[in-house]
Amino acid sequence: MSNLKTAFAKSKYLELSEHGSRLNLSFTSHLVIGNTIVGLDGIKNCLFVLDTGDALKRSFVIDLNKVHAISLTRTYRNINHEELKNSSIDQFLEKVALEFDFKDKSNRVVLPFYDCYTDRETDRQQLEKIAENWQKVLCKMIGSR
Repeated sequence: MSNLKTAFAKSKYLELSEHGSRLNLSFTSHLVIGNTIVGLDGIKNCLFVLDTGDALKRSFVIDLNKVHAISLTRTYRNINHEELKNSSIDQFLEKVALEFDFKDKSNRVVLPFYDCYTDRETDRQQLEKIAENWQKVLCKMIGSR
């Protein structure tokens, strides 16, 4: 990893740590996905999500005790029959995300991992794998499959 990427990752983690400290959170794991930083507090069973894309930073906490299910979703663009004959379905993938469904069915939170319009195609498989791993870990924490 280059020094520039390392400095970027450190600055993102420091930003996550500062915001988490204000909420009395201690992160056991973290992830930087584009302009979004996710921190997992395993003790308090929650995810802290910080969007740093705009000048105005937005953040929210997902209380995993209130989550019923976490789904890995893949969104594909429209596929014509002829296109599928010569191509793999992966070439039509637009987005990969984790969806959090809450027990009280009040709302749904979507946490994007891959977007073909903003991410490189060469990063798709790695981002999909990261999303799958996070889904497995989080599902174990909420006690669902």
